[in-house]
Amino acid sequence: MKFVVLVLSLCLCTVTLQAAEGSQSKQWKDATVYPIKSKLLSWAFYEPMTQTLTLGIGKSAVEYYQVPRSLFEELLNSRQSGSVYQGKIRTRYKHRNVKFLPVTK
Repeated sequence: MKFVVLVLSLCLCTVTLQAAEGSQSKQWKDATVYPIKSKLLSWAFYEPMTQTLTLGIGKSAVEYYQVPRSLFEELLNSRQSGSVYQGKIRTRYKHRNVKFLPVTK
């Protein structure tokens, strides 16, 4: 089971993401989470080393694998982010649902 811990706000923010899968764990310090103004999507995080795009969809998150950085940038810069997601990402890339827990201090 995989858990991602995020701290999100309504503006561009820098956070620490923590994911654990079985006995393996990985952590990204000072990861940038980008807000998305869309009825469908709420935020995005991109890991360039693995080309993994993580999207906040409703109250859950989905990781998409082998997504080119150019497509991530198109998603962020588009006025129709939901359409970019539906037409170019949702069914075209291997993906899985990710559980995440907001951190409260």
